[in-house]
Amino acid sequence: MYNRENVKRIKIAIRVIGLLLIFVPTIILSIFSVQISKVKEENRNLLVQNSLLTSDKSDSQELEYGSNGRVILDVYSDMVVPWRSEPVYATKEKTIYLTFDDGPSSKTKEILDILDQYDVKATFFVTGTEDEELLPLYKEIVDRGHALGMHSYSHDYDLIYSSTEAFLADMYKIYSLIKTQTGTAPVLFRYPGGSTNDWLEGNAYQKEIINEMEARGFIYHDWNVSSGDSSYYGLEAKEIHDNVINGIGSKTRSVVLMHDRARQGETVAALPSIIEELKANGYKFDKLTTSTKPFRFE
Repeated sequence: MYNRENVKRIKIAIRVIGLLLIFVPTIILSIFSVQISKVKEENRNLLVQNSLLTSDKSDSQELEYGSNGRVILDVYSDMVVPWRSEPVYATKEKTIYLTFDDGPSSKTKEILDILDQYDVKATFFVTGTEDEELLPLYKEIVDRGHALGMHSYSHDYDLIYSSTEAFLADMYKIYSLIKTQTGTAPVLFRYPGGSTNDWLEGNAYQKEIINEMEARGFIYHDWNVSSGDSSYYGLEAKEIHDNVINGIGSKTRSVVLMHDRARQGETVAALPSIIEELKANGYKFDKLTTSTKPFRFE
């Protein structure tokens, strides 16, 4: 028998169930996301603490000084450049500085072979790896006459830009790895994302991080030409080639950003034509050194 009150109650119940189906999963997801964020933050803090605890502090009871004489934080006392001249040399010749970020990778040897083929020297800003097959590549890059700089160990923006201590902990890992693999301490480095990336720029630690690395005597390099080979959509070799050539335009001195990663097949494919065209246009190629005046974002 039809009962208006029962029908009304059923409609209300359906609405309530519908609202619950919408809002309950949302609330659960929000709670879950908060918990994940807390766990990630705890893991980051633990990583930094572990790095600080395992660093050699035996000779760092007093504040150290970098090559420019400013006081630095009382950690990683061996990660200091004791002395270097100021990097002021800027060639007046038409010069290209090819730089490769994020290696070593399965593409590194292909890149090195192409550079050898054209008698070109370049600069590799490397990250960390535990892959036994890739570890020898740090030394091979140096042995083939190229410059080797730091690009952080983890390349984890959220981690390394979370504090000055976190940045130093990560940099110390790649600094130590390069020293172990090559026998030489690196001086050059590139900030992941460049010195004005969204994580670093405006960050409460930005000035502190930059001042800290400068105090230790390290030299960072940005770029003024991008190949675009790290595009999310993935570019073909022709597009990478055109980006480099058009980006250089009539510049006398160009620092070109490229990448050395397993997925950079198109970068490898574009490299010969880029070198050939630039050489035909009268450019020479060189690697960055501690004397080279850096190009930096304003």
